[in-house]
Amino acid sequence: MAKSYLNLVACGLVIATVSVPAHQAMADTDPLRLELNNKITVSGVSSGGYMANQYHIAHSDKVSGAGIVAAGPYLCSEGNLMTAMKQCLADGAPLQQKDLTQSVKYAADKALIANPENLKNDRVWLLHGTLDNRVGASVSDALHTQYQALLATAHIQYVQDKPFNHGLPTEDFGVACSETSTPFINNCDYNAAKVMLDWLYPEQAADESSPSTGQLYTIPQPTEVNDSATGLDENAWLYVPEQCAAGEPCELHVSFHGCQQNYATIGTDYIANGGFNSLAEQKNLVLLYPQVASGNPLNPLACWDWWGYTGDNFAERSGAQLTAITQLIDGLQSQPFTGEAQ
Repeated sequence: MAKSYLNLVACGLVIATVSVPAHQAMADTDPLRLELNNKITVSGVSSGGYMANQYHIAHSDKVSGAGIVAAGPYLCSEGNLMTAMKQCLADGAPLQQKDLTQSVKYAADKALIANPENLKNDRVWLLHGTLDNRVGASVSDALHTQYQALLATAHIQYVQDKPFNHGLPTEDFGVACSETSTPFINNCDYNAAKVMLDWLYPEQAADESSPSTGQLYTIPQPTEVNDSATGLDENAWLYVPEQCAAGEPCELHVSFHGCQQNYATIGTDYIANGGFNSLAEQKNLVLLYPQVASGNPLNPLACWDWWGYTGDNFAERSGAQLTAITQLIDGLQSQPFTGEAQ
């Protein structure tokens, strides 16, 4: 059982020890001018991909697009650990026998998620590497099939012909493209963040990534909502381009790390080297990097909840982590922005 559990939640098997950088300064500014009216986009890798999908489906009235790397469909696990192990990892064959829209329709009929009609004009970008030995192609195919039933096919881009292993492909950072090991960021001569964001923001396509000139901040995130533990760390990370800090209207992209990609495990590798920050200036994007806490016996590898460790409602708007992310987003808009600059 322990071995199977690790196979389920692992994006890798080695936990790194990192030092925490000293805080350099305090920021206390006017509220960020974020355009949040159905303009939020989300992305994620592996468990973070499942989380991005859950937030997109549950809050389709707030979210306009999603980028998902190496993950499966909404409620793939059906809220059960053993089911998740059977059909959401390398062997996703059971998913091919199921109507993947039923779980969405049921949740919508019960008003547990937003109306799926909101999804029709959204944009979705999916990636599955041909060398991925953690999540099978059939699992990502099932996610693709589910989205095809919910929104226009022309709004979906599915990259499935690249020789990538299980991780986030970048242009020049990380382990070899054929490997799956910490920090689960792969040097593949392929800027997945750019391709993804260009698809999600076609009117703001970047010529190429450029050096990051904005500022990273840590901001508090909810560790408890409605008397339920969220499993989140005390702080999230926020990348703010100069023009957004100066008061220019900007949009928001939320990026969910994968298992063992949280700050406590790999430091700022995912936050600083995933490829997103170098595109934020050109696209007028504030980037939010929520963080799962380490040390949870129910979630030892700091994965996002896609099988129910925070409660049966984990994939619904009332779920602890989905609620926490919404509170975190609302806090950016509704009050003066404060955080510790890094």
